[in-house]
Formats: sequence, C-alpha cells, structure tokens
Amino acid sequence: MRQRSSFARTVSKASITALRGTRLWRSNLNPFPIRSARPPNAQLAEINGNRIVYKKTLAGSDVVTCPVEGFGSTPSDHQIRIENSALKAGMSIHGDRPLRSINLWSIRSNISMEPFIGVSVAPGSEFIWTST
Repeated sequence: MRQRSSFARTVSKASITALRGTRLWRSNLNPFPIRSARPPNAQLAEINGNRIVYKKTLAGSDVVTCPVEGFGSTPSDHQIRIENSALKAGMSIHGDRPLRSINLWSIRSNISMEPFIGVSVAPGSEFIWTST
C-alpha cells in the first residue's frame, strides 16, 4: 500500500532571453531595491538601486551571476523587467505568488532571471500559480 505524504518544493520558471546580434543588456528593473550576499563581478555589472547595470559588453567566457535579494513576502514584488535600452527590447515576468528566491545568470548571448516560489501541497490538494 502506498502512503501519501505532503509535497513541499521550491519551483522556478526560468526566463531566458536571447536576441541574436546583441551582446549588451544594460539593466533589469524590479519593484524593490536589490541586495545580494554575492554581488556580480564588479568589472562586469553592479547593483544600482532596483537595477543590475551591466558595465560592458559580455564577451568570451564572461558570466554575470548573483542571487537577487530585497523582495518582500507578497506577490507585488513578483514583477521583473529585463531591458536592453540600445535595442529597445525587453521582457517582463509577473507572478501571482510571493518569491522565495531569484537568481540572475547571463553570458554574452543570454540573460536569465530565475524567479523561484515556494510550493507546499497536502495529499489530495491542488496548488495553482501563474507566471507570465
């Protein structure tokens, strides 16, 4: 006989953006002031208020990565905007659940903001969330 148990996880909908022909992502914008226990490589990017600003075009094996902190415990902070002002291109991520964590990862051709939410589901129950 199989026993049912509760389910608890942290899940992410990684948002990876790649635009051919561009290598410079200037910033990402969040509704909260960004902090990080492990800031990005200072030669490549810096945290500036509610933005992470790239200082140079990433090339070769350059990597910008850092955990993003500073968001609150309500869904209102689950709004992320990634922009390339030179291309006038960008994308938004909106979720209806509070954030558990966010990670930024980027290389010369891609940028990824990875928002994670907490999920806890009792046996026979359902958990629904939206991320667009």
